[in-house]
Amino acid sequence: MNYKKEKFQVAGVSHYSDSIMKDIAYENDDYSLSVKELSETYDVGDRVFEYSFDDCNASLVPEPTNEHDPNAVRVEVKGILIGYVKRGSCSHVKNLLKSPDFDHVKVEIGGGKYKRLYEDDDKLKVEKDSCELFADLYIYTRQAEQEPEVAPVPPSATSSPAAGSAYSGSAPSPATAPEKKKGGAASIALIVIGVLFLIGGVGNFPTDIFTGFVGLLIGGVCLYFGIRKRRNLKQ
Repeated sequence: MNYKKEKFQVAGVSHYSDSIMKDIAYENDDYSLSVKELSETYDVGDRVFEYSFDDCNASLVPEPTNEHDPNAVRVEVKGILIGYVKRGSCSHVKNLLKSPDFDHVKVEIGGGKYKRLYEDDDKLKVEKDSCELFADLYIYTRQAEQEPEVAPVPPSATSSPAAGSAYSGSAPSPATAPEKKKGGAASIALIVIGVLFLIGGVGNFPTDIFTGFVGLLIGGVCLYFGIRKRRNLKQ
Protein backbone atom coordinates (compact mmCIF):
# COMPACT_ATOMS: atom_id res chain seq x y z
CA MET A 1 0.00 0.00 0.00
CA ASN A 2 1.28 3.46 -0.89
CA TYR A 3 0.84 6.29 1.59
CA LYS A 4 0.93 10.06 1.42
CA LYS A 5 2.51 11.55 4.57
CA GLU A 6 1.76 15.11 5.69
CA LYS A 7 3.67 16.78 8.52
CA PHE A 8 2.21 19.17 11.12
CA GLN A 9 3.65 20.85 14.20
CA VAL A 10 2.28 20.11 17.65
CA ALA A 11 1.94 23.25 19.77
CA GLY A 12 2.21 23.53 23.57
CA VAL A 13 4.33 20.39 24.09
CA SER A 14 6.45 22.03 26.80
CA HIS A 15 3.33 22.53 28.95
CA TYR A 16 2.91 18.76 29.18
CA SER A 17 6.59 17.84 29.57
CA ASP A 18 6.16 16.28 33.02
CA SER A 19 3.63 13.68 31.89
CA ILE A 20 5.54 13.09 28.65
CA MET A 21 8.82 12.43 30.45
CA LYS A 22 7.12 10.24 33.03
CA ASP A 23 4.96 8.04 30.80
CA ILE A 24 6.45 8.15 27.29
CA ALA A 25 10.20 8.87 27.53
CA TYR A 26 12.86 6.28 28.41
CA GLU A 27 16.56 6.64 29.23
CA ASN A 28 19.05 6.63 26.37
CA ASP A 29 22.01 4.42 27.33
CA ASP A 30 24.30 6.29 24.91
CA TYR A 31 23.99 9.44 27.02
CA SER A 32 26.32 7.91 29.64
CA LEU A 33 29.06 7.00 27.13
CA SER A 34 32.50 8.57 27.40
CA VAL A 35 33.86 11.03 24.83
CA LYS A 36 35.85 8.27 23.15
CA GLU A 37 32.86 5.93 23.04
CA LEU A 38 30.63 8.67 21.67
CA SER A 39 33.15 9.47 18.92
CA GLU A 40 33.04 5.85 17.76
CA THR A 41 29.30 6.04 17.16
CA TYR A 42 28.49 9.70 16.50
CA ASP A 43 29.91 12.50 14.36
CA VAL A 44 31.05 15.91 15.54
CA GLY A 45 27.99 18.11 16.02
CA ASP A 46 25.58 15.25 16.71
CA ARG A 47 23.33 15.64 19.72
CA VAL A 48 22.85 12.67 22.05
CA PHE A 49 19.74 13.14 24.17
CA GLU A 50 19.35 11.90 27.72
CA TYR A 51 15.94 10.46 26.92
CA SER A 52 14.59 8.80 23.80
CA PHE A 53 11.07 8.54 22.42
CA ASP A 54 9.72 5.87 20.15
CA ASP A 55 7.67 6.92 17.15
CA CYS A 56 4.20 6.58 18.62
CA ASN A 57 0.75 6.12 17.19
CA ALA A 58 -1.32 9.13 18.13
CA SER A 59 -4.98 9.99 18.52
CA LEU A 60 -6.42 13.28 17.31
CA VAL A 61 -9.44 14.50 19.25
CA PRO A 62 -11.40 17.62 18.21
CA GLU A 63 -12.11 19.86 21.19
CA PRO A 64 -15.03 22.18 20.26
CA THR A 65 -15.42 23.26 23.91
CA ASN A 66 -11.91 24.75 23.99
CA GLU A 67 -12.37 28.33 25.21
CA HIS A 68 -9.32 29.60 23.33
CA ASP A 69 -10.06 27.93 19.97
CA PRO A 70 -13.28 25.94 19.29
CA ASN A 71 -11.51 24.52 16.23
CA ALA A 72 -8.72 23.01 18.39
CA VAL A 73 -7.57 19.40 17.97
CA ARG A 74 -5.93 17.53 20.86
CA VAL A 75 -2.94 15.27 20.23
CA GLU A 76 -2.81 12.27 22.55
CA VAL A 77 -0.28 9.43 22.88
CA LYS A 78 -1.24 6.42 25.00
CA GLY A 79 -4.16 8.51 26.28
CA ILE A 80 -1.79 11.29 27.44
CA LEU A 81 -2.27 14.83 26.16
CA ILE A 82 1.02 16.04 24.63
CA GLY A 83 -0.24 19.20 22.90
CA TYR A 84 -2.51 20.55 20.18
CA VAL A 85 -2.39 20.74 16.41
CA LYS A 86 -0.88 24.11 15.56
CA ARG A 87 -3.52 26.76 14.96
CA GLY A 88 -4.03 27.31 11.26
CA SER A 89 -3.71 23.61 10.43
CA CYS A 90 -6.75 22.36 12.37
CA SER A 91 -9.29 22.62 9.54
CA HIS A 92 -7.05 20.75 7.12
CA VAL A 93 -6.29 18.08 9.72
CA LYS A 94 -10.01 17.56 10.39
CA ASN A 95 -10.65 17.15 6.67
CA LEU A 96 -7.91 14.51 6.48
CA LEU A 97 -9.46 12.62 9.40
CA LYS A 98 -12.84 12.58 7.59
CA SER A 99 -11.31 11.41 4.32
CA PRO A 100 -12.13 7.82 3.28
CA ASP A 101 -8.41 7.44 2.52
CA PHE A 102 -7.29 8.30 6.08
CA ASP A 103 -5.16 5.50 7.56
CA HIS A 104 -3.21 6.40 10.72
CA VAL A 105 -1.35 9.08 12.70
CA LYS A 106 2.15 9.03 14.17
CA VAL A 107 4.07 11.43 16.40
CA GLU A 108 7.82 11.98 16.71
CA ILE A 109 8.89 13.53 20.04
CA GLY A 110 12.32 14.95 20.81
CA GLY A 111 14.18 17.41 22.98
CA GLY A 112 15.37 17.65 26.58
CA LYS A 113 18.94 17.42 27.91
CA TYR A 114 21.64 16.40 25.45
CA LYS A 115 25.39 16.06 24.90
CA ARG A 116 27.11 17.33 21.78
CA LEU A 117 30.54 16.41 20.44
CA TYR A 118 32.79 19.26 19.32
CA GLU A 119 36.47 19.81 18.52
CA ASP A 120 38.75 22.11 20.50
CA ASP A 121 42.44 22.33 19.53
CA ASP A 122 42.09 19.07 17.60
CA LYS A 123 40.67 17.38 20.67
CA LEU A 124 37.18 15.98 20.95
CA LYS A 125 35.15 17.36 23.80
CA VAL A 126 31.55 17.18 24.97
CA GLU A 127 29.28 20.03 25.91
CA LYS A 128 25.96 19.66 27.69
CA ASP A 129 22.87 21.66 26.91
CA SER A 130 19.12 21.27 26.63
CA CYS A 131 16.22 22.30 24.41
CA GLU A 132 12.48 22.34 24.85
CA LEU A 133 10.49 19.26 24.04
CA PHE A 134 8.92 19.28 20.59
CA ALA A 135 6.66 16.97 18.63
CA ASP A 136 5.97 16.53 14.93
CA LEU A 137 2.70 15.03 13.77
CA TYR A 138 2.43 12.85 10.64
CA ILE A 139 -0.91 11.95 9.06
CA TYR A 140 -0.92 9.07 6.58
CA THR A 141 -3.53 8.69 3.85
CA ARG A 142 -3.80 5.80 1.44
CA GLN A 143 -2.84 6.38 -2.19
CA ALA A 144 -4.01 4.27 -5.11
CA GLU A 145 -1.21 2.25 -6.63
CA GLN A 146 -0.30 3.38 -10.11
CA GLU A 147 -0.72 0.80 -12.80
CA PRO A 148 2.48 0.02 -14.69
CA GLU A 149 2.72 1.52 -18.12
CA VAL A 150 1.99 -0.96 -20.88
CA ALA A 151 4.42 -0.93 -23.76
CA PRO A 152 2.82 -0.35 -27.17
CA VAL A 153 2.08 -3.56 -29.05
CA PRO A 154 4.21 -3.88 -32.20
CA PRO A 155 2.41 -4.41 -35.52
CA SER A 156 1.36 -8.03 -36.01
CA ALA A 157 2.84 -10.22 -38.69
CA THR A 158 -0.32 -9.93 -40.75
CA SER A 159 -0.16 -6.14 -40.78
CA SER A 160 3.62 -5.86 -41.16
CA PRO A 161 5.12 -4.87 -44.50
CA ALA A 162 6.53 -7.63 -46.66
CA ALA A 163 10.08 -8.76 -45.97
CA GLY A 164 12.63 -6.46 -47.54
CA SER A 165 10.24 -3.53 -47.85
CA ALA A 166 10.61 -0.32 -45.86
CA TYR A 167 8.24 0.43 -42.98
CA SER A 168 7.53 4.11 -42.46
CA GLY A 169 5.42 3.64 -39.34
CA SER A 170 2.51 5.56 -40.83
CA ALA A 171 -1.01 4.24 -40.72
CA PRO A 172 -2.15 2.25 -43.74
CA SER A 173 -4.07 4.28 -46.27
CA PRO A 174 -7.82 3.66 -46.31
CA ALA A 175 -9.05 1.11 -48.79
CA THR A 176 -10.12 2.66 -52.06
CA ALA A 177 -13.29 1.64 -53.79
CA PRO A 178 -12.75 -0.57 -56.83
CA GLU A 179 -12.72 1.30 -60.10
CA LYS A 180 -15.96 1.19 -61.96
CA LYS A 181 -15.58 -1.01 -64.98
CA LYS A 182 -15.93 0.73 -68.30
CA GLY A 183 -17.90 -0.51 -71.28
CA GLY A 184 -21.46 -0.31 -70.00
CA ALA A 185 -22.58 1.96 -72.84
CA ALA A 186 -20.82 -0.19 -75.46
CA SER A 187 -22.59 -3.34 -74.30
CA ILE A 188 -25.98 -1.62 -74.50
CA ALA A 189 -25.14 -0.33 -77.98
CA LEU A 190 -24.23 -3.83 -79.17
CA ILE A 191 -27.49 -5.23 -77.81
CA VAL A 192 -29.54 -2.48 -79.48
CA ILE A 193 -27.71 -2.93 -82.80
CA GLY A 194 -28.16 -6.68 -82.58
CA VAL A 195 -31.90 -6.33 -82.01
CA LEU A 196 -32.23 -3.90 -84.93
CA PHE A 197 -30.33 -6.23 -87.30
CA LEU A 198 -32.47 -9.15 -86.18
CA ILE A 199 -35.64 -7.19 -86.87
CA GLY A 200 -34.28 -6.04 -90.24
CA GLY A 201 -33.18 -9.56 -91.18
CA VAL A 202 -36.59 -11.02 -90.39
CA GLY A 203 -38.23 -8.28 -92.46
CA ASN A 204 -35.98 -8.90 -95.51
CA PHE A 205 -36.46 -12.69 -95.63
CA PRO A 206 -39.62 -12.65 -97.83
CA THR A 207 -38.02 -10.46 -100.55
CA ASP A 208 -34.26 -11.04 -100.17
CA ILE A 209 -33.18 -14.21 -98.40
CA PHE A 210 -29.45 -13.38 -98.53
CA THR A 211 -29.87 -9.90 -97.03
CA GLY A 212 -32.21 -11.28 -94.42
CA PHE A 213 -29.72 -14.02 -93.50
CA VAL A 214 -26.84 -11.51 -93.21
CA GLY A 215 -29.01 -9.27 -91.01
CA LEU A 216 -29.89 -12.17 -88.74
CA LEU A 217 -26.23 -13.22 -88.55
CA ILE A 218 -24.94 -9.73 -87.71
CA GLY A 219 -27.77 -9.15 -85.25
CA GLY A 220 -27.11 -12.46 -83.50
CA VAL A 221 -23.37 -11.76 -83.22
CA CYS A 222 -23.95 -8.23 -81.85
CA LEU A 223 -26.57 -9.48 -79.42
CA TYR A 224 -24.29 -12.30 -78.21
CA PHE A 225 -21.28 -10.07 -77.56
CA GLY A 226 -23.45 -7.32 -76.04
CA ILE A 227 -25.04 -9.72 -73.54
CA ARG A 228 -21.67 -11.33 -72.74
CA LYS A 229 -20.03 -7.96 -72.14
CA ARG A 230 -22.92 -6.96 -69.91
CA ARG A 231 -22.49 -10.06 -67.75
CA ASN A 232 -18.75 -9.42 -67.40
CA LEU A 233 -19.47 -5.92 -66.10
CA LYS A 234 -21.68 -7.31 -63.32
CA GLN A 235 -19.00 -9.72 -62.03
